[in-house]
Amino acid sequence: MKKREKTPASFLIFSNKPMHPMNHLLLTFFLLSTRLQAQPNYVPSAFTAIANTGAVLGFWVDEQFERHDEQRGFNHFQGIQRLHESNYLLLTSNTHKKGALLHVVKLASRSERGAFGSNLTAEHKPPREDRVVLNFVIEENYIHAGGIQIVDGILAVPLENSEHSKILFFDVHNPERPVKLQTEIIRKNRVTGAVAFYKTNATPDFFVLAVAGEDLEIYASTNANLNATSFVSKYRWRAGELRTESNVNARLGSYQNLNFIANFDGQIYLAGMHNNTRRLWRAFSTDYADLFRFEMNEPAKVFLTKLASKSFACQEGFLGERSCNFDAGAGVCMDEHAGMIIYAVVHAPKNGIVKFMEYSGTSFQN
Repeated sequence: MKKREKTPASFLIFSNKPMHPMNHLLLTFFLLSTRLQAQPNYVPSAFTAIANTGAVLGFWVDEQFERHDEQRGFNHFQGIQRLHESNYLLLTSNTHKKGALLHVVKLASRSERGAFGSNLTAEHKPPREDRVVLNFVIEENYIHAGGIQIVDGILAVPLENSEHSKILFFDVHNPERPVKLQTEIIRKNRVTGAVAFYKTNATPDFFVLAVAGEDLEIYASTNANLNATSFVSKYRWRAGELRTESNVNARLGSYQNLNFIANFDGQIYLAGMHNNTRRLWRAFSTDYADLFRFEMNEPAKVFLTKLASKSFACQEGFLGERSCNFDAGAGVCMDEHAGMIIYAVVHAPKNGIVKFMEYSGTSFQN
């Protein structure tokens, strides 16, 4: 690829002529990129900056959702992701009877950029335009869809039935019309509770994918075309290999959702969300997010170093109603205006409304 020549600084900054709108956009992008690249520890800092109390939001389910509930035996939500720079959320759910589901939610009252902020009215209800716009049967013969991740408009979904599991990929650039891609990962007689994946900066590039099951299994694709690639298992990481930073506990949770996060310098991090439901009373359980540094060296050796752990408030006051549960769905979103955001949802609708939480941090533009 031909190396791009640097634009003289005077062309954008010191000209006496009014700046063309495109040049203004380029200048903004240049200054923002320069600032970000100078922050090698941005992801850990953004994680630390997230408030452990958040905004309560909600959306309405529709008649189609209720029909799925009756026909397929809706059980609970299991994964949640916000589509980058949009007001769409994608959620997965599992059923008692037949067919794991993907739900597409449009929060029409909210901005496409930055943190949403609460959308609840004085009656503690969301606006009617904030609703499910699509209920999509992912796979008829698989009843459980787990923790998900979206990367560059591609959604990875883990599925399970009573015997086997698999991972599917969907193009969700148009979230109301998801397109299934050809690549699948079949895991016979294996548990697949959650997936995380990212695209490398290698030449040629490819995907790395982590699967939470009996252990953490790492896969790599042969190329970056998810219509014409295959994934190869590279490493099975086990809890005894965990490293920790000083003053960080070595506890691992039963992570229901995992997300890879790429720092601006190329360093990869892994966030895991869970709820310590092993405690005696569920009402006193606590929701956590843990942050790890992820390193994969040749020949395919994986190192996970736990950097931090944070607890989050999911209920309103002491013994109040829960607005989320990290054992249901929880997912990370990186936003240019609000830094790192965590979204977490309740297990099921109540009176036609699904509640969820938004935990946001500080913007790197501040």
